[in-house]
Amino acid sequence: MLYCLAGVRPEELLALPCYTTLLGVSRRGRELLAEKRKAGSLPVITKPADAPKDTAQYRLGERITSAYATVLKHPRSSAELLTAKPYVES
Repeated sequence: MLYCLAGVRPEELLALPCYTTLLGVSRRGRELLAEKRKAGSLPVITKPADAPKDTAQYRLGERITSAYATVLKHPRSSAELLTAKPYVES
């Protein structure tokens, strides 16, 4: 439904990601992320606002976030969602 609201095209879904966004992490998850960072795999972004803005992936994420913000039970601005920090289990 969000993809329809955001006008996502099929070819946009076929593109390989240039980063991934962390939504939450446990202690074990942090250990795994540290291993992946050392291996030089896909960059992990902790806030969507920190992602490289000159990418198609970022622009697609903005469109989807804007659509998502409008359908929340308690609507929030897309800017608020883009700057939210991930949940980190201590």
